[in-house]
Amino acid sequence: TPTFKTSIPRSVQGQGQFNLEMQSIFVRFWAMLLRNYRKHFRYVRLLPKPVLMFDRAAFLKKRPQSTEFLTALVDSQLFAAFLEERKW
Repeated sequence: TPTFKTSIPRSVQGQGQFNLEMQSIFVRFWAMLLRNYRKHFRYVRLLPKPVLMFDRAAFLKKRPQSTEFLTALVDSQLFAAFLEERKW
């Protein structure tokens, strides 16, 4: 089970510190979950030009911790929009 360490300055206290710690944990969680997603883009040759597609099966196969949550996430409109915004 991964642990999420934070580097919150000690000068931040109370609710502010809690909020910063939660934000840090949330960002690290998504970064860990979606790491290397770009390696799973593939060009599909369609006339008149190639189309960039995401290889869902390869992405899920590379994650031994694949769960119902990750599978549902990859199949969601949110994830499709995430990928669409990051195509190069």
